[in-house]
Amino acid sequence: MNREELAARQAAARAELERLSAAPGLQGAMARLGAATLGLDGWTVGELERGTPNNMIVAAAAQRAASMLATHLVNLSPADPAERLRFRDAARWMFEQTLAQVITDIETATPAQRAALSVTLHPQQ
Repeated sequence: MNREELAARQAAARAELERLSAAPGLQGAMARLGAATLGLDGWTVGELERGTPNNMIVAAAAQRAASMLATHLVNLSPADPAERLRFRDAARWMFEQTLAQVITDIETATPAQRAALSVTLHPQQ
């Protein structure tokens, strides 16, 4: 894939995320989460090309983003080692709960919601 093709796929994925973000309910929530956390890097583009459903990409991206954000929060945490440990544990718990809710929402989605979530992020060719 050349640079132009890669740029076109990334632009198409961003446009699709914006379109899906306006949707009501679970589909919109997942797309908004994806838009907030999904870095369109080489891994993501590879998943797009393979046709991986966006809910799976978003769940993985959310986990990666939560990990990075938790690390960032730890870096901002208090200097005292005991306070820092409590802060880190609280941040980890918060992100684990958020990710668990996203996974639960995916697992408990109705067939229609699952079908909507399975729309890939790039246009079909």
